[in-house]
Amino acid sequence: MSVISGIHSFVKFDSKTSRAWDGQRLIKITYKTVRKGDKAGTKKDSMCVSVPPVADLDDVTLSAFKPYIKALREDTQDKIARDLYEAGRTEITDSDLCDTAILAWLEEEAKGNRLTKEAVIAWFDATMADTLTVAFGDKLGVSDVPNAEQVKQIEGAIEVYRKMFAGLAGGKTSYAPNVAVKLLKAFEIVGCDDDIAKKFTARLEGMKEEKGADLMGL
Repeated sequence: MSVISGIHSFVKFDSKTSRAWDGQRLIKITYKTVRKGDKAGTKKDSMCVSVPPVADLDDVTLSAFKPYIKALREDTQDKIARDLYEAGRTEITDSDLCDTAILAWLEEEAKGNRLTKEAVIAWFDATMADTLTVAFGDKLGVSDVPNAEQVKQIEGAIEVYRKMFAGLAGGKTSYAPNVAVKLLKAFEIVGCDDDIAKKFTARLEGMKEEKGADLMGL
């Protein structure tokens, strides 16, 4: 990648072996598998490059950055608003968007603790959807060959659970106690205890705020 030279080469990224040189930081460029079209199932190689750390800003450079810092704050407010709306909020307060809230959001993102809605949906589909589908079928007394109405009912219930779990990607999401109980019951049925499940379980057990969501019980 680079040692002393001001030129830094891109190399393939390996999560187990790729590291920055001493005193540098590693930039990672990753790609997802293509899901649609002629290239479905393919994925570009993830790459990385070791570069010097960003230096502290002097007063002149900091002043030049100010318009872009404002844009960053506004962009983060937009993301906070999206999180809250998708979590079921119908309004937003000044305190939700203040600089303290912005810094808290950025800190969580920097730690890698901020889950995206898309990531949670992918996790739900991979770890929970199939088992919950069977559980709902059993609850409804569905035979091995469900009819169209039963399929629609089960798929609707799965979609509600998918959206409710995706809502937990928002750091301030809060559900009514009865909803939290049903989501926790889903973990019991699936037997899921990975890092995401543990994180969501801890949050669900402490939720109090009423949201009025209606979930099919398991």
